Amino acid sequence: MILSDFDLRNYIRTGRLKIIPFSNEIIRENGLDLRLGRSIARLKNIDSIFDIRGKIDVKKYYNVKAGDSFIIRPSERVLLHTLEYVKLPPELMGFVNLRSTYARLGLSIPPCLAEDTIVMDPVKGPLKAINAESVFSVDIESCNILHEKTRKYVSDYLGIMMKVRTKISEIVTTPNHRFIRFNPALTMEEAYASSLNEGDLLATVRTFSPSKTLVVPVLKPYPNLHVRVSDTLSSKIESKIREHGLTISETAKILGKHHKSYLINLLNNVYGVKWFFLEKVLRMLEIPVEKNLDEIVFYSRKAKKYLPLSTLYKRIDESLAYVIGYIVGDGGLSSIKSYKNVRLGLTDKNREQLEKVVNILRRKFDELADELTIERIERKYRVYIPTILTKTFSYNFGSGLRESRSREIPEKIRIAPNNIIASFIAGLFDAKGYSSNFTTYISTSSRVLAFQLQLLLLRLGIISRVVVKKTMWKRYQVIIQGKRNVEIFLNEICKYCSKPVRAKIKRETFDKIPLNFMLIEALKKLPHSDIEVRRKIDNYVYRRRVPYNKVGLVIKKLTEYKPTCYDMAIRDLLVLSKWFWDTVTHIEKMYYKEGKIVDWETTTQHYAAGVYVTHNTIIDGGFEGQLTIELIGGPFPVKLYAGERFIHVVFAKLTSPVEKPYTGKYQGQKGVTLPKL
Repeated sequence: MILSDFDLRNYIRTGRLKIIPFSNEIIRENGLDLRLGRSIARLKNIDSIFDIRGKIDVKKYYNVKAGDSFIIRPSERVLLHTLEYVKLPPELMGFVNLRSTYARLGLSIPPCLAEDTIVMDPVKGPLKAINAESVFSVDIESCNILHEKTRKYVSDYLGIMMKVRTKISEIVTTPNHRFIRFNPALTMEEAYASSLNEGDLLATVRTFSPSKTLVVPVLKPYPNLHVRVSDTLSSKIESKIREHGLTISETAKILGKHHKSYLINLLNNVYGVKWFFLEKVLRMLEIPVEKNLDEIVFYSRKAKKYLPLSTLYKRIDESLAYVIGYIVGDGGLSSIKSYKNVRLGLTDKNREQLEKVVNILRRKFDELADELTIERIERKYRVYIPTILTKTFSYNFGSGLRESRSREIPEKIRIAPNNIIASFIAGLFDAKGYSSNFTTYISTSSRVLAFQLQLLLLRLGIISRVVVKKTMWKRYQVIIQGKRNVEIFLNEICKYCSKPVRAKIKRETFDKIPLNFMLIEALKKLPHSDIEVRRKIDNYVYRRRVPYNKVGLVIKKLTEYKPTCYDMAIRDLLVLSKWFWDTVTHIEKMYYKEGKIVDWETTTQHYAAGVYVTHNTIIDGGFEGQLTIELIGGPFPVKLYAGERFIHVVFAKLTSPVEKPYTGKYQGQKGVTLPKL
């Protein structure tokens, strides 16, 4: 729960939240504006190595000054502090954000993602960040991907953003968003987006564990379908109304305006009512829908008779998911005169693939699909799906039938179990995929769909690459390579495919684990009399990489010969092998024009942003002290004055007070506080 100005005044008046010095002018509608203090710390540009494990003088890396005003130069990273000393109770935490006036000048805090970044919501599947409610939290020490409740924070932004492109994916963030980067000396470190360089290795997620709440999705009739009920169901509805002590008029008022005539027609079975109204009535009266499908009928012009609603209302299984994938990849809507006669067309050069789709539709939808025929059009084959099925598919999977460049994976597939997802991807592959001796890929003109597909493949344990092909139309290719990834694709997805997958399972070349200095020194001490050490491990040391599928061999040799510090080397190797290490290929500054940026608060302070492991910053429950703020300069110099309200803090009440309030090394800090190691 976000605290309002009323709540904040009560907390401050009772002393639960302490702000020293306090002024009424800093209280805003849903937060506090904190003022700028009189000290600044500028990071020096020097060549001296900052050894995080060594005994060093931190002050020589910073230039700390006091004053009444400060000039922030373009892209300069500085530390500032608040005039106010704050003390939070155990049940509150805070989000720190730069006031919009300063954000519009190009200055930036906190770390945030662009709103259209695709992230994995544990419940809703891969979505744009602006639509996702939660993210996967990451525990760096245990290397676990956790499904926990997270809190989203959205703010407007105008200024510089960083597009970070790697071998497998890309992400757009504010300059001070932090990634987990490989460091040969430290194993892993946090690095700002603005400090990344080409060739850097970033930690990415190997797999997402699905939510335990996943259920098999249901294909439902479109809302405006006219249906009739049997006398049995009509009597059941009438008796349920009486059981609730209601009259027809009272029931109609609960359902909404102008629904009395609908309800009378439904009970008297004069003529059909729309399905959405009947479903609303059944759910209100707690009458199970699926148990009464045969008591509800609709008229089919194709079959020229009434059919039970069970013909359209059914659970999505593997075969139906395959058809949905094929439709998302290849389907197109064509309107004949009006929406009443809209049809869904599928086109392919391979007649056998269309026949597979037609056979599934005939088996699933009986008389509705009996008359499906495949036509020859020039060098291609085409089949048109009847209007009633087209409307049903459009209602259930509308996001997958938009214009090709804006298509998304339908929600009912994103939240489905893994077998449904695998079958959907198989249909997408048969429609828009290709396999050569070395590469398997799925092509699409939709950027969103490509990155959603990449995260769904991660649900299955498949690490893929997204590559942009700039031809006449921009195309996105989701490429699957590497021994382990190809094996999973063949075992989990290809059993549903019609197209042959010719990708050869060769030795692992795609997935390599970097070696830090400690590991290299330990491996150098292994005896060369061992042929595997001489032929394989020496090569790993030379290249400073070990193939993912050979990690077991390295651990076996370290355990067998036990060189100096072998136990610490094994620990580091196990940690490094938990992540896929992706290489930065391109860093680009871009100007973000009045968009929204998104951040999450997680228990571990790390979360999966797309495929990347990233870090956010919050004020922990129980913290006290002046806040030290990291700030990055914009495109031009900006002069700030002490005493100005420059940051906005939003306070949130936790569901319960933290068991261990913050007592870390920054507790009680005053002024600009440098890193404490």
